[in-house]
Amino acid sequence: MSKIYNLSMMLFVSIAGIYLLLAPFHSVAASPVRPSPPTILLQQAMSEDLAGRPQQARAIYDSIKDSEKSGIAAVPSAINLAAIGRFADAQNAFTDISINGKPRDKDYAQLWLLWLTARQWSDTQISLQKELQRRVQSYTWQYPWEQDIARLYMGEGSPEALLAAINNWNTLDTIKKDAFTEGLFFAGGYLQYVKHVPEKAAELFNKNKTRLNKTSLEQPLIVQESLALK
Repeated sequence: MSKIYNLSMMLFVSIAGIYLLLAPFHSVAASPVRPSPPTILLQQAMSEDLAGRPQQARAIYDSIKDSEKSGIAAVPSAINLAAIGRFADAQNAFTDISINGKPRDKDYAQLWLLWLTARQWSDTQISLQKELQRRVQSYTWQYPWEQDIARLYMGEGSPEALLAAINNWNTLDTIKKDAFTEGLFFAGGYLQYVKHVPEKAAELFNKNKTRLNKTSLEQPLIVQESLALK
């Protein structure tokens, strides 16, 4: 799957909910008098996220939330909320996307809702498993690797099998690398927050750290999670 946003000064591509920054960065400091167009600000926010500066990115997302680009910014902004630890806000944002977003964004949002549910769960492990099962069984993902991610959260398959399936996918290397980065992030989350084996998540992240797509917004999150697991 690919979804292409044609913007006046840049091109974002979402692959299975993954947002790629393809065009070069444009400085928002070029004009000190006129406010920067929302398109440039959105590009800057994503660049800040990719550089591991989510707090700086948050201020920019907030500044364009009422602009004409707010719809395009919804998914990156929701990811950013998770990156800065505002999990309840991220869950609200992804819930809204899962209801009102475009089909591909809905699929991606549903995966995040699995991650956020597990990340914030405070009840018993049995009740978590039931909730994740309910969520997975009530939704169908369009693309096989996303359905595999969902099944993993339900306890079917393994992170290794998921990543191997993505690796064997017959598609462009760029698309495959994006999907691999997405799969790795959610697989690591499964190991940490569903299975409660953080050492296994750390091992998985470390084993695959050289295979990350540096322009996928999950990449800085994987780095962040890896550092927290040390």
